[in-house]
Amino acid sequence: MEGVEWAFSICRDTFFDDWQERFESADIWVDLKANGQDFTKETEVLFSHALPERIAEGPVELGATVCLTGEYLDLFWEGRSSVIEKTDAREGPKVLLAVKSPEEQEILFLEMDEQLH
Repeated sequence: MEGVEWAFSICRDTFFDDWQERFESADIWVDLKANGQDFTKETEVLFSHALPERIAEGPVELGATVCLTGEYLDLFWEGRSSVIEKTDAREGPKVLLAVKSPEEQEILFLEMDEQLH
């Protein structure tokens, strides 16, 4: 899509609200994560303080948390990938799409309108 500004952050960077100012003109914010621990309820709560919190508080309207999942040698990764959209501040961001399981490899597809601005 021509004229769409993308912003990318990697892993723990999204926990810092400094990125909201740096990405204020972005249309879509993509947060790439490689979580090398079990995806527990505590980890899920921690994830909610990353991109969902930045989208709720900042100017970017659409975000995607993209998590590496699977294993290789003695390493493994788990996480819940999702696509979220800014809504009313009282409600927090709306989840448009999310994977069913933080352990499975799954692809999310979102069809987007040509007009994001």
